[in-house]
Amino acid sequence: MQQFTKRQFIKIVEKNGYHFSRNSGSHSIYINNKGRHISIPLSMNICVIRRLIKENNLIIDGYK
Repeated sequence: MQQFTKRQFIKIVEKNGYHFSRNSGSHSIYINNKGRHISIPLSMNICVIRRLIKENNLIIDGYK
């Protein structure tokens, strides 16, 4: 699987229909129109990014 930076991961999340909602402590909360949310920690590594992509079934094709 391809490696992503946090900035690239946020672009992937936004391309999948999520938008920034708020900051909660050390996490940024993104929600979509269906009410699902993704909590993105401020400091994250590739393992966390891969887990979030898999858990939320995010499409990573053409993220740039």
